[in-house]
Amino acid sequence: MTVTIVDKCEGLNTILDPMHPVKDTDQYGRPIPSPHLAKAVNIRITDSNKIELGPGFTKLEDLTAGHSLFCDNGPCLVHDGGSMYEVAADLSLSAAKRTGMSGDPMDHVQYGQAIYFGNRQEKGVYYGGASLAWDVDTYNGPPTDRQFETSVPLFNHLAGFNGYILGSIDNALFACEIGKPGLWEMKPIWMSDTDIIMIKAVASDGAQPFGGIFVSDTKRQFFLSGLDPRNLAEGKIADYPAIEWAVAHGYADASEFSENSGRRVGAWFSRKGLCLGTAQGGFTNVMHTKIAIPSTGTAGACLIKGHNIISILR
Repeated sequence: MTVTIVDKCEGLNTILDPMHPVKDTDQYGRPIPSPHLAKAVNIRITDSNKIELGPGFTKLEDLTAGHSLFCDNGPCLVHDGGSMYEVAADLSLSAAKRTGMSGDPMDHVQYGQAIYFGNRQEKGVYYGGASLAWDVDTYNGPPTDRQFETSVPLFNHLAGFNGYILGSIDNALFACEIGKPGLWEMKPIWMSDTDIIMIKAVASDGAQPFGGIFVSDTKRQFFLSGLDPRNLAEGKIADYPAIEWAVAHGYADASEFSENSGRRVGAWFSRKGLCLGTAQGGFTNVMHTKIAIPSTGTAGACLIKGHNIISILR
């Protein structure tokens, strides 16, 4: 019996049959082994495709019901049951910044120095190390017959985009007034056929601004192009939905994805794998031919750490 030991591979692949080589034979007629792994435990693949032992992990905190980890170039927050904590640089947790919360998954938006957070049960603002109320802003523009809410609504999902905060309620998408996170006209900027379960806005960071909003309902995914939330053009990009709560905050580097992408790429998980989207509406699923996503999970989480995108599905 011949055992072939390899020290390089192209990553994990749970779709290909591991008993059959991808290629035929080499010049000597020997089977060429698959360049993929059928199973991977505590390893990582380097940029040069070398297989290395993973660094492992150290448990610093015991979260009995941890959820909704958030960090986007500002303070890092995590929820444990009905309490919210700030995560320090050494990964230790602060004293509880807010208690008595529902314990349900929470969306967050980094907006300047403040973090706005909420779900359909509660909302708030984290600023200066304290949890504060998300108060209403005052309209001070020219006379208008527009009707604004007297309190900030409770949204299912939140996202930040080009000076606006976006929020969804059931199948409707809304936007605050630019520069005023507490001023909302409850007139939808877009509506879907079913409930919205994911919002990921992507704007370029170059001299030529462009961007748009990736949205998923429970059946499909869309890209709403344009920098003004009240003047968007809709395009369908996928006939399958994202996984709720499995969108990554922040951006990955898109320099190798498309030279015209504006360097930023959003990332989120779907039932068919990891989805990437650019500010121009470019969309690809980079995993659907390699990794089968479990069909039993209903929600997840997604983090960008350097060149790695880490996801947990449950």
